[in-house]
Amino acid sequence: MSRHHRLRRLAVLATCVGSAAAAAAFSSAAPAMAAVPCYPVGFASGSSLQNSSQTEVWLTSKGTEGWGGTDFEASGKTKCTEKPEAGTGPKITYTKTSSGQGLEEFGDNSGTFKPSEDTKALEAGKKSEIPLVADAEPEPGSGKVEAAGLDFFVGTDDAPSISQNGEAEAAAEANNAAQITIPVAQAPIAVMLSLPEGCELEAESEVDLSNATLSELWDGAIPTQGGYGANTWGALLTQLGYTKIAESAEFEEGKKQFKDIPGTKEKVLRLNGKGETVEVEEEAPGCVQAITLQARYTESGTSYAYKKYLSQINFKVWGAYADDAQNWPSKVALEDPNTSGSGSKKSESGGNLAENTAATPGSVGYANTADAAKSGGLSAKATVSQFGTGEVEEGGKKVKAKSTKHWVLWAEVQNDGIGAEPESSGYADPLIPGEGHAANCETSVLVPGDKAFPYSYNDSWFGVTTTDPNIRNDAKVADYPICALTFDLTWHHFQNKGLYGKSKTTEEVANTAHNLMEYITTQGQLDIQGHYYQRVPTAMAAHIAIAVAEVKY
Repeated sequence: MSRHHRLRRLAVLATCVGSAAAAAAFSSAAPAMAAVPCYPVGFASGSSLQNSSQTEVWLTSKGTEGWGGTDFEASGKTKCTEKPEAGTGPKITYTKTSSGQGLEEFGDNSGTFKPSEDTKALEAGKKSEIPLVADAEPEPGSGKVEAAGLDFFVGTDDAPSISQNGEAEAAAEANNAAQITIPVAQAPIAVMLSLPEGCELEAESEVDLSNATLSELWDGAIPTQGGYGANTWGALLTQLGYTKIAESAEFEEGKKQFKDIPGTKEKVLRLNGKGETVEVEEEAPGCVQAITLQARYTESGTSYAYKKYLSQINFKVWGAYADDAQNWPSKVALEDPNTSGSGSKKSESGGNLAENTAATPGSVGYANTADAAKSGGLSAKATVSQFGTGEVEEGGKKVKAKSTKHWVLWAEVQNDGIGAEPESSGYADPLIPGEGHAANCETSVLVPGDKAFPYSYNDSWFGVTTTDPNIRNDAKVADYPICALTFDLTWHHFQNKGLYGKSKTTEEVANTAHNLMEYITTQGQLDIQGHYYQRVPTAMAAHIAIAVAEVKY
């Protein structure tokens, strides 16, 4: 079910803290507490934007980092009796699905749990590996409400509204607020550019993208210019101030130039109608190729955050589209033919979308920067790619198909408003230049979209956003403007009738969820830095701690 949220009132809190206090806000030790028994196996799913932070950092035991890392162990926070993510200690498996599926699973749109949104937890329940919730949506064909395995928490980049919290409360059969929303990270959303074959940039150059052009690009409103038709790559590059040159030798460092060489041919391996690998010759279209807009196949919190940003640029165009649905003002591709020439790939996750964008020359897409880098092979620098999807046969072996050679990168986006194209200093990279994989998101100063965050643990975070097209002026910083806030949803009382009821097992499940959320919102905020993510704004830390304290048996 597509979500069309209603406006609601949020409590206002505008607090600014310095960087020294920021570290203390997330890592300060509490009085040591006794170890508690935790449940050995658990599951979680939802937001694909969170996937790398969960599976590669938080749900690990990597030396000092992770839920089972030595830094959290030494923090004085609550502990599980057994070390998490190690030996016989509690282990949680996170599956990337989508924010929409996470919300569906917890009953936010229907008032009924839908465990089938995470098949791993569902199957674990059938095998009695995890406790079962009392009432859930029946499996197709069964026709009856039945007990089933449910995730301990779900991830979403689109926080539930007051009404959706009410639906979750109904699913849990609770007498008061049941679902708790916990902000856990910020992630920069990269605008991915995959140029057509024969439309070339200078190697290692960067592309600056103004906010006005970004909005027009996704609205299908790039006008005819520079001798190129509307919504073509040549018209886009012309609008961005690029000049066409004839030869690669004419590229000059620091100048905006592109080369258009249609008609060049390249031999590649493809599957024919019989499934046989054959060599074919493909001809480059050059910069006259129309721009293909790539979007998520499923309801997506990343889509919501991205379209919310576009609505901040031009509300007249984007106000009606700022949701998590497959709802765009112009035609978008939700799946693409595999490069191999057989089958297709649906953009069901951020990683899939990054793959489809990189593998489809002439495409523009959006994804968590971690997905853009790891799944699509993109960076801020223009490089030649032959990324492909699907398989062909080469030398008697199955190998990944290759696309024809084309240029890929992500854009640096304007961060000083929606006016005329600024100087180069008015653009920002999703990652902090020179600092590896550190996300370039603001943490010390609140921006207009997050100043009204709620301070009550049972209030709704819907509409709170850390994206800001004018962040350079609003926060006096040079950060990236499209940083999405992502959340984990879990339960106030796991013993609610619709959940697990009163038992020792339920207490262990609640201990596990509480302990993990305490780690993620304290030491975990430091651990994710340098892994394509950034901590949540430090002004929120005290209120987040209150929310975590309310995750109980």
